[in-house]
Amino acid sequence: MASGNGEVIATYQEPVPGWIDNFYGPTGVIAGAGTGVLRTLRADPTKVANMVPVDLCVNGIISSAWDIAERFRTEILPDPEIPIYNFCTEPNNCITWGDFTHTTIKFGSMYPTMKAIWYLCYASNPNIVLHYLSIIFLHYAPAVVCDIIAVLIGRKPRYACRHVYLFFFFVPFSPFC
Repeated sequence: MASGNGEVIATYQEPVPGWIDNFYGPTGVIAGAGTGVLRTLRADPTKVANMVPVDLCVNGIISSAWDIAERFRTEILPDPEIPIYNFCTEPNNCITWGDFTHTTIKFGSMYPTMKAIWYLCYASNPNIVLHYLSIIFLHYAPAVVCDIIAVLIGRKPRYACRHVYLFFFFVPFSPFC
């Protein structure tokens, strides 16, 4: 059963299937893994990934506003309790973070991007210590080596700073995994 907050993802149908205007949350994981930038994510592969398309969220907000208006219009004494609406994954139609990882790798390998800087190799680590060790050895160490090579050949170092940014980009996302 799904629990916790839902992660908003690309549209299901409206205005077009797959529309998104940012790389936050699961969309950023897919983009990061597909380009080889993201190698590890702190997530429990057995937990439900409560992802909901943005167009369905908007439809839910509109429906809840309509429901409130109808309740107020039809009741003589409106209920003083404020209703709480929850929109999340249905228990019989959910995906785990392990399934999400497997699907990301499957389709990322079938349809690789031309902008990849590294081969797609991505894992979910529920253990915080293993996750941070993976960050050090799979993110920072290669970035520092690339920056050292860049300095030696007269170019500006740029990878280590980007990986620090990447780390802080995904820290707020990890409680949902």
